[in-house]
Amino acid sequence: GTLTAGDIVSTTTLAVTGATTFTGGVVGNVKARGLSTVPITGATLSTYGTDAASASGTAVYLAPVFVPANCTVTGIACLNGTTVGTDNLVYYLFNNAGTMVAKTAAAGTLSAGSDVFQEIALTAPYSAVGPANYWIGWQANGTTAAHQTVAASTFKLLGGTVAGSSFGVETSVVVPTTFTADTAPIAYLY
Repeated sequence: GTLTAGDIVSTTTLAVTGATTFTGGVVGNVKARGLSTVPITGATLSTYGTDAASASGTAVYLAPVFVPANCTVTGIACLNGTTVGTDNLVYYLFNNAGTMVAKTAAAGTLSAGSDVFQEIALTAPYSAVGPANYWIGWQANGTTAAHQTVAASTFKLLGGTVAGSSFGVETSVVVPTTFTADTAPIAYLY
């Protein structure tokens, strides 16, 4: 691009003393697909974490996902548990302050496919600014459909559940500051 007043160009190593704040994010060649709450390997998906159903029809289960640079997010995928086809699901994307920035359809999508990642498109693409932490939220309108959750804090992970106000209409949450086993969804952005 064209340089304008205030741009910094360095042909050698640039040393910065003090904090650097990227208000416009970092531009890079980052695709949202693959930005996940835990490392996803070739293991059998049914062995990932703990199969857990919702404690209520309004609880929101949260796990952080790190976005290293600006990217466009078009959907979220969460790993279903063994019981599916009974409840509708809504996925949310919250910023690190707990404000909802994107979500799937408020009416929900029927859970489908045991022990597979169920991809659900956002109602509109979201331009995530990175580097930043975001939070993936999983919510079911009943207590039967299961999702795979992180069983133990074996990763640098926070995660937990919060009481939701109503299915499909969450606008903000208090993000966890600790880890609670069997609550954080195994998920990724796409």
